[in-house]
Amino acid sequence: MKILHLISGGDSGGAKTALFSLLGAHGGADSVTVCCLSDGVFYRELEKLGVDRVLLKQKSRFDLSIRTELEKLVSSGGYDVLHTHGARANFVAVLIKNRIKIPIVTTVHSDYRRDFDRPFKRLVFTSVNALSLRMIPYRIAVSESFRRMLIRRGFAPNSIFTVYNGVDVTDEKSASREDFCRDHGLDMPENAVIFGSAARLDRVKGVDVLINAIPSVLEKLPQAHFLVAGDGDEMSRLTSLAKRLKIEENLHFLGRIDDISAFYSAIDVCVIPSRSESFPYAMLESAAHALPIVASDVGGIPEFIENDITGLLFPSGDSDSLSRSLVSLALDGEKIRALGTSAKSKLIEKFSTAETAKAHERIY
Repeated sequence: MKILHLISGGDSGGAKTALFSLLGAHGGADSVTVCCLSDGVFYRELEKLGVDRVLLKQKSRFDLSIRTELEKLVSSGGYDVLHTHGARANFVAVLIKNRIKIPIVTTVHSDYRRDFDRPFKRLVFTSVNALSLRMIPYRIAVSESFRRMLIRRGFAPNSIFTVYNGVDVTDEKSASREDFCRDHGLDMPENAVIFGSAARLDRVKGVDVLINAIPSVLEKLPQAHFLVAGDGDEMSRLTSLAKRLKIEENLHFLGRIDDISAFYSAIDVCVIPSRSESFPYAMLESAAHALPIVASDVGGIPEFIENDITGLLFPSGDSDSLSRSLVSLALDGEKIRALGTSAKSKLIEKFSTAETAKAHERIY
């Protein structure tokens, strides 16, 4: 079976991680090709995986000239399935849908109604993607919560499959906290409790919810420090918020982190304060490092985190509740270890890349 994956190539969040994980586990395919619509880090990193790759470069999102090239690629390549990822790929695939003879399936990595925050993009791209999703015959939701969401919005239940994100649980790479802090210019006291959040800096990820919780945490835990890994349009607003709250000495924006394993090796607790989520990789990557997770009770998160068993849940947007959870957890070393151990056990049992690959094979 030959699979052609289509993705914009500018992805740096969950879609990229999901596809890289699937490619690493093969997903039941005898042959896989990834077609990118832009020449970015994603496209260049594909070479490291040894995966066949094709670049059909768009001049802009509105450049539709590549549809002819894509149609030729599908027709000449002998592919059995076209698997799309993201708004741009969905739209381009729909343009050639009636001119190719293979099925199209798309993975819904996030809530398509919340992918674009800026007014123009929300008006145009959200509308176009919503229409494209309805024209693609098959969809993969990354959590049961997302599957139910699609059904509520009128998508046919028998056209939607659920495949949870997975991570490579055999990856033992890690670095010491000391090495990570030195590499990033962080001077941490020996008794520091380090909370970490890895997220794209968009409003939907709720990093401001975490920042607003920090002053209350510091009243009880002055030795607490907070690391935020990621970049995005919200950086300026978030750093201004930190200055107003006078917490700059305890809050560290690290920007994009290439070695995310080293990041998780350096923190004590993972925080996921999102306003909306599908089935976040930050949750799975934290569990792989046996870290306790404090996360907002949204989307597919509760399908992995059972409150007080594999992590702690708090109401979305509730900074006060988040601060109380962080303080109570930091003061209970035994609970930190227990939650982290339970999360890793659940990950190994149900959410490995091997399980994700088997699920895709059944769908294909």
